[in-house]
This record gives sequence, structure tokens and C-alpha cells, in this order.
Amino acid sequence: QIEADSLCARLTVPESRQRPGQRSIDLRVIVLPATGKTVQADPIVLLAGGPGQAAAELGPYFFTVFPELRKKRDILPIDQRGTGESNSMACEQELKPLQNFELSGVTATEYYIDALKQCLNSLDADPAQYTTPIAMDDLEYIREILGYPQLNLFGISYGTRAALVYLRRHPTSVRSMILDAVVPMDMLVPEHIATDAESAFATVIADCQAQPACDQAFPDIISKLETAVN
Repeated sequence: QIEADSLCARLTVPESRQRPGQRSIDLRVIVLPATGKTVQADPIVLLAGGPGQAAAELGPYFFTVFPELRKKRDILPIDQRGTGESNSMACEQELKPLQNFELSGVTATEYYIDALKQCLNSLDADPAQYTTPIAMDDLEYIREILGYPQLNLFGISYGTRAALVYLRRHPTSVRSMILDAVVPMDMLVPEHIATDAESAFATVIADCQAQPACDQAFPDIISKLETAVN
């Protein structure tokens, strides 16, 4: 829910800066004004995760959890191009069959690939123009339009990579960065999700079994999980 005192706008930019006379897209820009009496000139910009999460959906909730951050600085939850209301590239295809555990891995993969191809063909967009560097150039343009001297970047998950890309491309525009759950530049984001999740779960189980109180409260948790899944 966007707050009543928020400033909302749509900023039109070329989809391709190399072909500015062709297709244009709108970027959803929101400013949550600082609530205190003494306001600093540099705002906090929320860079959401995913990639694909819309910052405008996450921002208002996130900064109600940290109200102190908003007392002295404006908050900017901006939908990165391709997300939310900035020419979203979200797939509308039905993916529920992927949640059917009776499907074989091969069948699920084939269905997933076919659904993604359908999505790609239905997009009103050139996917080559929705990369992180291009999106961070959008952010620099927004900073210039709004007249902020510098930005404080708050990146979460994939947003940490976006922050690093912005810093590399526009170093003098960055005052500070907070990187939460860092995604390094050399990481292929989805490649290790399954193995990382399995490793994390195994670590939690091992920690629980090593603590008598936890082990007593949750006995045979692995076999119970396998029974529930099967």
C-alpha cells in the first residue's frame, strides 16, 4: 500500500538508448518524503531482489520496519525496468503443473522451457534492453531528474548486484551502500538455488540434532519430512 503523502510519477525513457526515437517505456518512480524536520539531501534507494521483484511493492512495508531511516532521508522505491509497473516482463503463463511432485524432472523441465518460450514471444519488449547496467543507467537518470546530489543504495539479494553495477558505472553518485545477502558479480543467480537450499536445510537439521532441547522437540524430523513429501 503506497502511503498518502507519497509522490508518485511515471518517467518516460527510451527502451534503447541507442535507438531513442523508437519504443519508449514508463518507469514507476515513488518518493516517500522524509518525516523529520531536518532532512538530508541524499535519499535511500531500495534495490529489490529477484531479479524481478518490484521495489514499489516492497518499499513501503520495508521502511515501516525501519522508521528511523526515513526520518532524515527520502526513500525511493523505484520499479526497475521490466518489473512492477515499469513495463513488466512477468510471465503470465500457467506454471502450476511445476508444483505437481508426480511429474518427472524431464517433463517438468520441458513444460517450463515451453512456458518460458511462450512468455518470451508474448512480451511487448526487447529483452536485450532489460539488463542490469541499462536499469542502473535509468536510476542515474532519475537521480538527475529529481536533483539529488548522491544516493544511498540499499540492495537486497539481487539488489546488491544492481548496487555494485551502479557504483561501477556512476561512482561519484554514490554516498553509501548497504548490501544485504550479497549476490557476487560472478554468481549465476539461479544455478545453485537447489543445492544451496539443500545444504542450508541440512545445516539447520544438524544444528537442531546437536541441541538436546531442539532434538527432543522435533524428533525424527528428516523421516517426518520425507513422509510428508511422499
